[in-house]
Amino acid sequence: STQSTWGSIDGSGREAKGTQEELLLWLNSSQKDDVWRLQWEARQKLKGHMKVARETMTFIYGDSLDMTGFIDGTGNPPASADVDVAIVPEGQPGAGGSFVLAQRWVHDLEGWEKLPIPEQEGIFGRTKARSERLEKQPPHSHLSHVELRQGATGDASKPKRDEMSRRSTPYAFHDGTVGLYFMAFCNRQAPLRERLEAMYGTNGQVRDRLTDYSNPASGSFYFAPSEEVLQQFLR
Repeated sequence: STQSTWGSIDGSGREAKGTQEELLLWLNSSQKDDVWRLQWEARQKLKGHMKVARETMTFIYGDSLDMTGFIDGTGNPPASADVDVAIVPEGQPGAGGSFVLAQRWVHDLEGWEKLPIPEQEGIFGRTKARSERLEKQPPHSHLSHVELRQGATGDASKPKRDEMSRRSTPYAFHDGTVGLYFMAFCNRQAPLRERLEAMYGTNGQVRDRLTDYSNPASGSFYFAPSEEVLQQFLR
């Protein structure tokens, strides 16, 4: 499928906007000067061939919190399983690489902060203080849309399937726009699409209520080749 924008079908007008681009540069370092230098060098090398469509500088907020105050990435697999979840296995096309979804989510933080904590917790499907999974998931909870299981999504009695590894960080613009730059890595692209279909209700589920308070203003799918493949390109 070439679909890049997911729109809800319940009349709400909520959508995950697709802005498919050609190349993603993800620069991460505790040294901001290293990040600046690398992006500058990349711009010089790409000049005349490509132009920068968008740039989002992010930061760590608290103890890995999203700006909503909830811990981000609780649903990640253990670090020991990251390779199995995120990397295409040997013997398959693209082995050693990873399918990537990158989205800039924009939060209605003022609206969110007006909600009582129990209502916030019902929207996420987790407690705010400890990020513990709610025993009973509301059908509109975020967790019930993105935690894929062998049975119904979010059914804790069934094994997980098609997990992904998240690496997301908050951002804040000068005009007051705030949100989360979401990045997900998976050994297949289909599970990334499946989660978006669920969140926006295009698969028949109730729309994820988190989309009442946050939606992507941009989003693209990418494939990150293995280091060996990248080295071949440079020869």
